[in-house]
Amino acid sequence: RTTGVQTYTVTDGGVSATSGNITVTPGALGTFTVTTPGVQTAGTPFTVAVTAFDAHGNRKSDYTGPVTFSSGDPLATLPTDDGSGWTAGRGVFTLTFRTTGVQTYTVTDGGVSATSGNITVTPGALSSIQIRDAAHGAGEIVSTREVTAGEPLVLWAAGYDTVGNALGDVVVTWTGGGVLTGQLTPTVGISTTVVGSVAGVGEVIADAGGGIHASAELVVVAMDTKTYDIYLPFVTRRAAQTVIHAAKPPAGF
Repeated sequence: RTTGVQTYTVTDGGVSATSGNITVTPGALGTFTVTTPGVQTAGTPFTVAVTAFDAHGNRKSDYTGPVTFSSGDPLATLPTDDGSGWTAGRGVFTLTFRTTGVQTYTVTDGGVSATSGNITVTPGALSSIQIRDAAHGAGEIVSTREVTAGEPLVLWAAGYDTVGNALGDVVVTWTGGGVLTGQLTPTVGISTTVVGSVAGVGEVIADAGGGIHASAELVVVAMDTKTYDIYLPFVTRRAAQTVIHAAKPPAGF
């Protein structure tokens, strides 16, 4: 069961004989072992190694694949095995995970397969931001919105890596343009409060530096004001009697 050069010996009392050298090669494919790398960054390639063994644990040095890769990450880039990556039963391949969280990969050849241990994938570097109306990437993206003069609107800067994994709210420089010039507080932070005081069109810009920015157009409309006539009850006096007349407002009041 052990590969390499082997011999056997027969003995009867003091008489024995030993065969010549017998070369033993690996048996049929029995198992794989696969490596589990440490923490990986989403969108960044990394390498793994796959080693083939026969059913008795001998390294199958004549194995050249192909194996098929699969993963629970729907955005992963997985290698195609063309046989060129194998040396003495060991293959080295490059994978890229793009979804954060715990991921694994599996290699398969026919009925033989092996799955890696858990690989933690963290978000990549900041690549884009969105202006939203709630913290932590919740709420809605604000690209164009109508607001009422005098009513505050809180905006948040949500950050994302190159493949769209959320980085949480990020610190940006907030700038107002048009009728919103000077109407943002604070001007640096993960959020800002906008209060338009004059009707018109304004712009809010969130700038994270390095060419990463987002903008929103806010249309400020004047506060709706209406004039109402107030009708009060009136009193008439008669001898030994006071009569209160209820005022009747006009239709539509």
